Amino acid sequence: MDQEIYSAIVVKDKMDLTASVDETLLAKLADSIETATNLVISVFDFGGQSVFNAVHHFFLVGRGVYVIAFNMEWSAAQSADTERFLAYLKFDSGTGQTAPIALVGTHKDKVGSVAEHERISNVLYNTFIDSLCWPSVIKNSNGSGVKGCTTLMFFPIDNCESRGDPSMRELLRAVEAAVDAMPYTHMDVPLQWLKALDELQALGSSSISYTGVCQVLKRCGMAYEAVRHFLVFFHEMGLLMWHDEATLRDVVILDPVAYLVAPATVVICKLQPSSSDATNHCMKVHKDCQRAFRDEW
Repeated sequence: MDQEIYSAIVVKDKMDLTASVDETLLAKLADSIETATNLVISVFDFGGQSVFNAVHHFFLVGRGVYVIAFNMEWSAAQSADTERFLAYLKFDSGTGQTAPIALVGTHKDKVGSVAEHERISNVLYNTFIDSLCWPSVIKNSNGSGVKGCTTLMFFPIDNCESRGDPSMRELLRAVEAAVDAMPYTHMDVPLQWLKALDELQALGSSSISYTGVCQVLKRCGMAYEAVRHFLVFFHEMGLLMWHDEATLRDVVILDPVAYLVAPATVVICKLQPSSSDATNHCMKVHKDCQRAFRDEW
């Protein structure tokens, strides 16, 4: 998820801010503009295991860039995991217009052949070209091929090298360019919105009622009619969670991890390792449940 709020402090609404401008906040914004890069990017790590798919839709929004990583060893020419590799990506391939997507192949230290990278790129292209979201895939226009510089449909990276890998630096550049090209990145917002967001986050609570949000925003000089626009904007920016549905709209989640992810992963988790994935989760509550309800377990 991404935002460029700090570089857009010019207010273009009709409210008179003369009496409500927070000079300390203005100083903080000025410091950010002077010392930080233009973009402030928040990174969220979604669980890659299939058991977490059930909660992904709560977090997926249209504003941002999605990075889908896969192990290139799965897709190697003679690998028995080729179908697993394609099935893994097909789940995330989508059926409609999406935010920009960067496909990233890891383990370049194990799969380092540029010819193999070109082959994987062709497999991705031929498999997903008909997907409606394929035009949203960010191309690696400075990839390496057998004949030199070429365009790949993904970014092969060496996790061990981190930023020392030229392909990793190209990935970061491409993601930043995609973020910077989005209209919402340069959207001006009222200064009261930033002040209200700070006040909500300062509450230290994982959630608040819609009515509670209205009260905080009113103290910041915002009209009731602006509340929905405020919540939709910051939901799309990934800074809070609010779903405008009849059974959900009364709860505004200020800390999605504490409110939703932590409790959900106690239940939605991988309790047993498998032949293809050694991951498993074992908490004290799982052990207690297993002892108390052995047959049901």
